[in-house]
Amino acid sequence: MLDYVLSKLVKNSSPERYELIAAVFNLHLTSAGFDPMALSKARFKRVKASEFRQALREIDAEVALIMQTEEYREVLSRQTYLPDLFQQYLQLSSAVRQSGRITSKQFQDFANLLREKDASDLMLGFIRQHKTLFEASLTEEDIIDLLHQIQLLMEDQLRTNTQVKTIFELRLNEILATRGVRNTGEIQRIWQYFRDLLAEESGQLLQGELFDKVLRSGILTAWPARNLHSYLAFISDKTEAYYFNQYQQRYLLFLRLAEYNTQAGFHQRLQWLDEAEENSRKINNGHQRAYCKLIRSRIMADKGLLAEAVKFLDEAEYHVHRIPEKDFELRNTWIEIARTRMVLYTLQVFEQDAPFHPASFEAQVYLMNDAGKFRSDLQLLVTELNGLTLFLQKNWSSATDSFTKAASLRKEDEEDQPLHLAAKFFCELLEKSDNVAEADILLKQLIEGQETFYSYSWVRLLTGAKQYFEQNAADSQLQ
Repeated sequence: MLDYVLSKLVKNSSPERYELIAAVFNLHLTSAGFDPMALSKARFKRVKASEFRQALREIDAEVALIMQTEEYREVLSRQTYLPDLFQQYLQLSSAVRQSGRITSKQFQDFANLLREKDASDLMLGFIRQHKTLFEASLTEEDIIDLLHQIQLLMEDQLRTNTQVKTIFELRLNEILATRGVRNTGEIQRIWQYFRDLLAEESGQLLQGELFDKVLRSGILTAWPARNLHSYLAFISDKTEAYYFNQYQQRYLLFLRLAEYNTQAGFHQRLQWLDEAEENSRKINNGHQRAYCKLIRSRIMADKGLLAEAVKFLDEAEYHVHRIPEKDFELRNTWIEIARTRMVLYTLQVFEQDAPFHPASFEAQVYLMNDAGKFRSDLQLLVTELNGLTLFLQKNWSSATDSFTKAASLRKEDEEDQPLHLAAKFFCELLEKSDNVAEADILLKQLIEGQETFYSYSWVRLLTGAKQYFEQNAADSQLQ
């Protein structure tokens, strides 16, 4: 309920006022009892005592208005305190056993209470437990009504249980993804399921919960920026209404906006990333700061600012090195840093900003082999990077073998994804140098996807690879 009230207060609050309100509400959540006015004897959250007292008075007045609304009463009615409900369950169960009969009114009053508390599973349990008394006590009309209610309850339970089951399936697929395992059919089913639920839901609170699931499942798909575009565009100016009083939630929302809302513009994405980093500092999570720096590097690379991209990539790796115990999440960030560094190195070579040093590429492959031992797709990741290295070394035949193998492995995972298109591009380029029309079609598909990093930095890399190959193929003996 505090979260609900805070979401309403936030709508008309500045960021500074929001921070103050959130801090006071957090004290309510974590304290057995305190007097907010007692905090006004000194500065609180960089606010003068007099200003703090005035803010508390305004909050009190606003809260009083919120508590008078019909929406507040609806939200309050959904709050379930199971011990009380169980106690009423036991009392009614004892009463009907002693009397040996159930009246329609008794049951209806209890059913209405459970429905208000979103505890229909208790109602079905009560009917099952006392089915003999229901059968003996109810009239024809009562039984018809009861059968109708049971059908509705069973449908409601199926919907609720399916949703809970799918939430756990989503979490399982998130965990598997950290090890490089992607069950693409499952991911698509989960992604579509939560999209359908969100489209049907009209209540703002439940919309927020479902939006979180749509975001999380959409990130697991092959084209998260493309798939999440309409959702991120919708939420971009409504962040306060959906995520509040939770630094972790706010971090994730602003991070995903920066990472995947590619059409929002360079400066807007950096502002969202600033918000994400600020929340990561409040959580004091080095894992998150490392990932923020990685995304900042990729945004810079997509803008063509390679020097800045390398700088932020170095900062990302610095944060990784600071943490002694590297869990799967941090190791995955490290792997992505290595892959991004390979792309940046290659772009610098193609654009003649730096000479080609094989040792630099070998170091990233070595790092990936060491950090990615837990990943089931490590061989695929290394094969792609080896193909890039061999291509720069003008070893066209071996590069073709590597990219052919990578394309085959990617196709087994999921054919329609950016890196599969990139591997196929190299295959078409190297195998059919006299006709690169197919390679151009693949490049166009990547561009149209507007996918962060792949539709921008990788497109520049592939364009540079085509020019590099055309300039050097005639001077090399094709094996």
